Amino acid sequence: MRYTILLLCLTLSFQVFAHGDDDAVVGIQASHIGEEKAEQLDYPMPYGSRIDRLYPNAAAQQASLQVMDYIYAVDGKTVSRSTPLNELLDDYAPGDQVEITYLRQGRTATQPLTLSRRGDLDMPKVEKTDDPFLGISLRHDEVPEGINGTPVSITENSTAQAMGLKDGDIITAIDGLPVIDWHDINPLIDMREVGDEIELTVYREGERFTRRRPIKSNAATHGNHSRPDGPQIIQPAEKTEEAIEMQTLPPVAQAELQSIAPQEIPQLSFLATDFPEEEKLEEPATAKPARFVRNLQVKTLKVFPNPNTGIFDIQFELPERAETAVYIYNPAGQPVYFNTLGDFSGTFSDRIDIANGVRGTYFLELRQGQQRLTRKIILQ
Repeated sequence: MRYTILLLCLTLSFQVFAHGDDDAVVGIQASHIGEEKAEQLDYPMPYGSRIDRLYPNAAAQQASLQVMDYIYAVDGKTVSRSTPLNELLDDYAPGDQVEITYLRQGRTATQPLTLSRRGDLDMPKVEKTDDPFLGISLRHDEVPEGINGTPVSITENSTAQAMGLKDGDIITAIDGLPVIDWHDINPLIDMREVGDEIELTVYREGERFTRRRPIKSNAATHGNHSRPDGPQIIQPAEKTEEAIEMQTLPPVAQAELQSIAPQEIPQLSFLATDFPEEEKLEEPATAKPARFVRNLQVKTLKVFPNPNTGIFDIQFELPERAETAVYIYNPAGQPVYFNTLGDFSGTFSDRIDIANGVRGTYFLELRQGQQRLTRKIILQ
């Protein structure tokens, strides 16, 4: 057995090092589907390449191929056990045009594309804290007969938890695409942007349901890596002041927290322009109607920055219960912190590194249902 494994490793190593920068490629990271899984997915053959990621500006992306597309032929030549996709491309050079045959959601399609050069491929690197993070981990529970999917455990303060998922739920589809096993999860998450909506189809105790929600970053889920155990969420709201104080981080100097003046509204296109009538400026005819009402009732709101590091402690208490989200924007209007709390009431406390040492004006926005509260945070 040891010799078989060693021989397999040597074979794989030879295949890896045999590839050169001048090879013709379609520009994907892919995985192979075994016979059993191919049968479950009703694929015509098990030896194709399932797209897990697309290299930016490479052939596959320019031809509008998508993650989870299943490539199984080039110019009418079908892949086989002995001739996978990369070997079908050995007879071509970068710049050659070929026809790729693939499956997408059960339908066969053929797409012309111009092959890329392997040495030109470049996958952008993203800090792990900025990765989209669903907040699930694999469980090894038995899946009921006749159900395809993967059982999961749920991370605290995650997108999955805000969707109402529970430990032991079985994810059967993401964005309408089937999930057979754990290996189908990452491709359906990795290529999206933080803030994009993600839809999960879930099986629980004989019933299926669907949930949709914007996906948070790893940092937002885990308190932007300033607090090792993530944010503190204290529910319900009937906590005594003494108990809440015990949950609060050691305070530092109070930030200058200010309301947003009406004359600043035109510059803040990333915030809803929904100030009360007496505060509103005359809006152009093309202005979009406001979606949020500026009357969110917040029992307490505290922001404690460290002027040397730009680390904030933020704490607020919301007496009402509804879908809740927290946003912080930098001076350019870009969200630097995004946290969905789901159906929330109570006290929220987190430590967030939003400034990276840069001083200036930031904007905090709390949303609950159709109500919101917006404040400026002045970093001195």
